Amino acid sequence: MGNSGTAGSTETTRPRDIRPEPRNLRPPENPRGAAPLGHRGIARTCPHRHARARPRPCQPRPWRPAITQADGARSEIPDLLQRDFTATEPGTKLVGDTTYIPTGEGFLYLATVIECHLKMIAGWAMDDHYKTPLIEAAMDSAAKTIDIQKGCIFHSDRGSNYTSYDFGRTFRQRDMRRSVGRTGICYDNAMVESFFGALKNEWIDRMKFSTREESRREVFWYIEGFYNRRRLHSSLGYRTPLEVHEEFTRLELAA
Repeated sequence: MGNSGTAGSTETTRPRDIRPEPRNLRPPENPRGAAPLGHRGIARTCPHRHARARPRPCQPRPWRPAITQADGARSEIPDLLQRDFTATEPGTKLVGDTTYIPTGEGFLYLATVIECHLKMIAGWAMDDHYKTPLIEAAMDSAAKTIDIQKGCIFHSDRGSNYTSYDFGRTFRQRDMRRSVGRTGICYDNAMVESFFGALKNEWIDRMKFSTREESRREVFWYIEGFYNRRRLHSSLGYRTPLEVHEEFTRLELAA
């Protein structure tokens, strides 16, 4: 080894790092000075809640339930969204899907309905199954939160519960249009997948639940206490879904 060139110095010479500096990796400037996302962001905005969500090593799970079971008989339903998750006003495009949360009592299933203009979790429901009544309850919840317009598109995966005849009654009653993505292509429903990733990475996967009720409380808090009311979205100009919803309501009343 060579030395640094100074007499009596024992510091070794290290090769100069000539790798280019990564670009476009830093997030855009946030005019509101929001806390970073992830569990650190929740720690700064809601420290009393973060005490439960201590980071722990991730371990692969040996088995996961397959909750997307394609129904070939309903393959005629088109993809009306074509990965366009934008909307000019609320109540014209909705996306939904179901996920699961492991507990000591078994899985808790969460069905969600996301409004594409507001980026809001407009409807959700939880139960110990993922059958059609669960997603119907999530749709009913969304109808109480936002004004679903005539001809509104609801997009989901090609699971048998979402393409079932029973769930189809919901669309006929509300004069909505049904849309589905391709089987096994998560990008066709990327907006919901993104939310599920945030829910689990930022909160749920950092806890262990003994009962479904424990899990239910934490999911409720994340959706209603954090995601809709405190989590800023760059696509909304670093505002929360609730702020955008209230602004649209004020403008509509003033018109």
